[in-house]
Amino acid sequence: MAVQPASAAQTDLYWWGTHAAVDNNPGNGAPGWVWVYGTTHAETSGGAIVYQLFDGKTYELDAWGGQTASAYTSTPVKGFKACYSDFISGSWTNHCSGWHWFG
Repeated sequence: MAVQPASAAQTDLYWWGTHAAVDNNPGNGAPGWVWVYGTTHAETSGGAIVYQLFDGKTYELDAWGGQTASAYTSTPVKGFKACYSDFISGSWTNHCSGWHWFG
């Protein structure tokens, strides 16, 4: 698990108990950093951060309820959204906030 540097300046989103964060200047030479805390709301399984990089690629990082996950990115993050996850009709489904876009 990657730990966020102390000098970081992050942007946060909250959605149904999921907390998602991005830092495009983590202070350790990485272009970006993403983090998610999975919601513990009833009838949910956890949360996710869905993020798009400036190179156009979109990724998802998941965390079970009450757990966290983080990753460094290969390019800066262009935008992200926070999601909560549940299990409906035999498949996992994300329900997400709107996108937060960076310059």
